[in-house]
Amino acid sequence: MKRKFENKFSNTVLCRSGTTPTAGISAEERNSKLMNIFKLEFKSTFKSLILWSCIVAFILVLFMAFYPSMSGDEMKDLINTKMSAIPESILKAMGIADIPDFTDMMQYYAYVLQYVVLAGAIYASILGANTLIKEETDGTIEYLYAQPVTRIQITLYKLLSSISSFFIFIAAIAVVSSVIFLMFKPENTDFIKIITDTKIILSGVMFSGLIFLSIGFLISTVIKSAKQATPISIGIVFGTYILGMFSKTVSDKVALADNLKYLSPIDYGMPLDMLKNGFDTINIVLGILIIVVCISFSFVLYNKKDLKI
Repeated sequence: MKRKFENKFSNTVLCRSGTTPTAGISAEERNSKLMNIFKLEFKSTFKSLILWSCIVAFILVLFMAFYPSMSGDEMKDLINTKMSAIPESILKAMGIADIPDFTDMMQYYAYVLQYVVLAGAIYASILGANTLIKEETDGTIEYLYAQPVTRIQITLYKLLSSISSFFIFIAAIAVVSSVIFLMFKPENTDFIKIITDTKIILSGVMFSGLIFLSIGFLISTVIKSAKQATPISIGIVFGTYILGMFSKTVSDKVALADNLKYLSPIDYGMPLDMLKNGFDTINIVLGILIIVVCISFSFVLYNKKDLKI
């Protein structure tokens, strides 16, 4: 059925402009309806937020529990010997062109967090890709658009809810990391510096995640069913990740191959790079551009979309 339809419960007509009649509705009531949309969206993603947060917390605790055994000089020599035997191209593909000092807790943490970046990208992409399609799939879109608010407002508040969920996900990582540092940090370690470094590292995780969330948000305007959201999201994350690995592996042999890394948003916030060098200016500009373009196109496409009810 096309966008223009009559809601049998409220006799509300959804117009081609993407709005519902709002005459006689006060600003306070409209804001209340928008907050309800925000809360419903957040509630629908809460279980996945808890699940992904628990998965990441488990990964962090599991890997960081090995840190005390990695901090000795004998273990350091053994690791350096093993790592030195690995071809440089493979180390670059793994994101460790410079072998980390695993006796340094923050370098070890940054190495572990590479897996969290990948998990966070998948979560953010799936979160974004489900934002605007799940009501159509669940058959609840008619109720949503019976509300006296514009389609653009609905899109905005659903986006804000998804972003809020992702911020909470990052906050959960920060809390778990802080607890781990208190448990495993060596004596005479500057805890303030640890927290400062953690903020820098997690800002990279958040930036990469927001890029994938915006890409997923754009995807949610064009896919036909929420069942497509997860496989497409995972495909995009791993596809771009492989491009980044390929770029690092062959950059010394193939001209211009190094530029492929800019097609991999995960590389925009790799923990070891963030710890040593901070943000790269080109990555910041490209990342912001991707976010703005994807979100802008999402609003345009969804406002013109024929809804399936």
